[in-house]
Amino acid sequence: MSTSSARAEGTAVNAAKVNAVKLGNLENAVNRLVREYKNPVALTRQFPMQRRLIDARVFFELENYEPASILLYELVERPEFKKNREYFNALVLLGRCLRHLNNPLGARKYLREGMRSSSIKTREEALYHLIDLALSENDSKSLQGLVATIGSPGSVKTRYALAKAVFLLKDYKRAIGLLNSIPSGDPVYSLSRYYLGASQTALKRYKSAIKTFTRITAIKPKGPDAEKARDLSLLAIGRLEMELGKLERAVAAYQRINRKSPYYERALMETAVAFIKREQFERALQTIDILLLIVGDEQLSIEAHVLRGKLNTNMADYKEAVKSYERILDRFAPIRNELNRFAKKRSNIDRFFSWLLERASDSGGLRAPLTERTVKYLESTPAMKQVVRVFGSLGADREELRVANKLAVDLARVLTSSNRVELFPELKEGWTRALALQNQLINLSTDILDHQYETGFNGGQRSNQAEMDQLVKWRHSLEERFKKLPTTFEEYENRQAQIDARYVNLQRKSFLVEQTVKLLKRQLLAIEDHVNKQQFGDDGKKLSDKREGRIRTDIDSEKNRLTSLYKDLIRLRDEIKAESERVGTGDVVDAGERDLKQLLLSAHKREGIRYDDRGEQMPTEGQIQFSQFGRQRDRIFKNVEKLSDVIKLIDKRVTEKAADLQRLIDAEKKHLVQYNVEMKGYERKGRKLARKMGRRLFKRAHRQMKKVVLDADWGMINVAWQQKSDESKELKKLVASKQEKAKILQRESEQLMLEVGGDESEETE
Repeated sequence: MSTSSARAEGTAVNAAKVNAVKLGNLENAVNRLVREYKNPVALTRQFPMQRRLIDARVFFELENYEPASILLYELVERPEFKKNREYFNALVLLGRCLRHLNNPLGARKYLREGMRSSSIKTREEALYHLIDLALSENDSKSLQGLVATIGSPGSVKTRYALAKAVFLLKDYKRAIGLLNSIPSGDPVYSLSRYYLGASQTALKRYKSAIKTFTRITAIKPKGPDAEKARDLSLLAIGRLEMELGKLERAVAAYQRINRKSPYYERALMETAVAFIKREQFERALQTIDILLLIVGDEQLSIEAHVLRGKLNTNMADYKEAVKSYERILDRFAPIRNELNRFAKKRSNIDRFFSWLLERASDSGGLRAPLTERTVKYLESTPAMKQVVRVFGSLGADREELRVANKLAVDLARVLTSSNRVELFPELKEGWTRALALQNQLINLSTDILDHQYETGFNGGQRSNQAEMDQLVKWRHSLEERFKKLPTTFEEYENRQAQIDARYVNLQRKSFLVEQTVKLLKRQLLAIEDHVNKQQFGDDGKKLSDKREGRIRTDIDSEKNRLTSLYKDLIRLRDEIKAESERVGTGDVVDAGERDLKQLLLSAHKREGIRYDDRGEQMPTEGQIQFSQFGRQRDRIFKNVEKLSDVIKLIDKRVTEKAADLQRLIDAEKKHLVQYNVEMKGYERKGRKLARKMGRRLFKRAHRQMKKVVLDADWGMINVAWQQKSDESKELKKLVASKQEKAKILQRESEQLMLEVGGDESEETE
């Protein structure tokens, strides 16, 4: 044997050993993956239903309501889970999640289903949240229905909710009976005492009510609800003491309310009234000045401004009184003037209520039929406040339904996409690991083929040398493309992250465009606000009707363009999102790489056949080495097939899970259709209510504003009259004083003349 032949043989032996070690490691990884994912139970990677319920509860406690509701939806819609003893508890928890997600329709549905539980505890839990939901919506009809079906609740929490319900329904004696049954150690005790005091007040048991409220203020509040009960109790004590004529006690109670309390402003106003009743006008004026610095409530602001003007007038501080009334006119006359114009057309009032339904949308601000200050005033009036709240809630619900419908469409699109495995992280991980192992096996096959070519053909002049070189050249061309493929799970994840970053960059650019559109919106609204101030203010030069009409037409035209831009931006945002969701494991890129691997494997097999033939022509030692390489390649191809089978199994399971999710989505679509029908019914009722009451409510709000401005005008006149009266009185006093002084002077003159006359007669004698 020559030295070169011996060296080549040694190299072949070493290569075979190295390849055997690499192949053994890869086979072990493949077998682990097969064991992990070929087992149907392991493949699903599903937690038991009880574990999913625990996860949902953890999400709920962390106030992460969306994932909690998704887990609960999946559970309660499973036929097998409906036999589970936790089924009704899951329904109640889902209802609570939906309530936190501002979906009262869905919340009410699942809470009512939870009421069918055979467990008293679960029924009372559902009942409590149904009552609490009706209370938050001030839904007297629902409360009447619930109260009529309730006997005597066992749990303290439910008794407390029932007591609040009967209090709202004005059954004060029953409320007192329920509230007195709540033990002092319970967390809701201090809250229950407030309703007890309120019930006693409604029955005109003022002294008992003061004692009840006083006990609440002695309890250290734990949590925001208890603090609210304490502040409301202090407010109630102040009002009751004032009613009983105990003004000092009333002021003391008001002054105990914390500055950060939402009731602090009202307490200041009532403190000022108490000072006025005690004729402490300076202190009343100081209190009102403090209130005007912080006031946020529109109605309270009106009351404070008017009261300040009256106080200044009564204190004969006419300069400050005029300033107070001028502030009222400057602030509220434009609102009156705008309402004067707006309320003339009934269609405007209908447009206002229609806008309330669209207010929550992206372009809602552009469609506002009234200025922001006028809308704010309307929302603050007692009569309009409830209607605006209901319409606003309907509008928000409609927007949420639109988002839910869109989400259902997006999910359906993702479930039918080629990369739907991305929805199931555990399955995606197995798929990606299989791809990475396939790539590593093919790379090992490449090393074996290169070694066999170097050993059997390179530099030789074989009869089929040209054909062999052509095969190798074709294989190398495929491998150049194959080299770009990741070979580890981490590399696949990094590639995905790089692609995601590109879409994030697109989303960032879309966001910048959106901010530019918002800037244009602010500029346009600023122009409109300038026109409104000019036209609705009492002072300054007004635009002619023709000029104003042209400007407002131009503004409306620009608003339409911006609305169209908003729609285009939303479409662009959705398209970017849709395209980003198509990228990932199993996508078109993955399919293209799969085709490349099939071509490369075919090239490897064809070239391997030539090496097997060549090995048979070699000496015995060469035949052994070539046969070892051939067996290693066969093992590689078998393992690649094993991994392909794993991917097929994962894909099958993905299809099954996607079908399960699609069934859930289809079920929810039916619910959404029902919600849409219910929503349209509520909207019809709302519009009917608007047509029936809208004009009257607008007239009432308009009259109130006219009265405020008229009172300010009258206040200005009264100040002038008072000033004139005071000056007239002063003038009369001066005239009277002058006349008196003249009389005194006249008497003194006469006396003096008499005295002078007497002296002359004496001299004559």
